[in-house]
Amino acid sequence: LLAGIREGRLPSGRELDGPPPAYLVGSAASAGPAPVDGLVAKLDAGSDLVQTQIVLDGEGFAEWFGRCRDAGVAERATVLAGIAVPRSGEWIARMEKMGARASAELAERAEKGEGAEAVADLIEQLSKIEGLAGVHLMPLGSPPELIRDLADHARRAFGAN
Repeated sequence: LLAGIREGRLPSGRELDGPPPAYLVGSAASAGPAPVDGLVAKLDAGSDLVQTQIVLDGEGFAEWFGRCRDAGVAERATVLAGIAVPRSGEWIARMEKMGARASAELAERAEKGEGAEAVADLIEQLSKIEGLAGVHLMPLGSPPELIRDLADHARRAFGAN
């Protein structure tokens, strides 16, 4: 629907008068073991941007993103990995119930109160993945100063400064 309007065509099939609107169409994805066919279908429907659900497992994400690359996703859309700062093992357990995947190392560090440091290391790890455009930081109760510092770190890691 939105992709058609962006191309100058209304749902009825009628052409728009004047230039079509310019906007980005985004979609969400869960970076997990499931096939990436559903994500490819979103791109076929006109999505330009993919933002994942919370990623707390760099190796698992790299495996998923490799399958995305193989399917042409990275060539067709800007992909951002969703990141949140874990505050504890209990917090991670709650996020995992909603589909997030956390590495054992990151969970252990979060339990020790090192969630922010673990996320900074995760950002470094993700920045080395070919075709990944960046990260989307989700505050989820984290202090604004921490999110600002992590955003600065991500800009440097992904070469956006």
